[in-house]
Amino acid sequence: MSSLKQMDECINHSLAWQMQCIRGSCRNMNICSM
Repeated sequence: MSSLKQMDECINHSLAWQMQCIRGSCRNMNICSM
């Protein structure tokens, strides 16, 4: 069970994914949908 690690990575990468989202690349955001 590495859900905690995944959650941490999700929080760490959420900002980078938001930046990609602004550029029109939102495909990874659903991983972080809480």
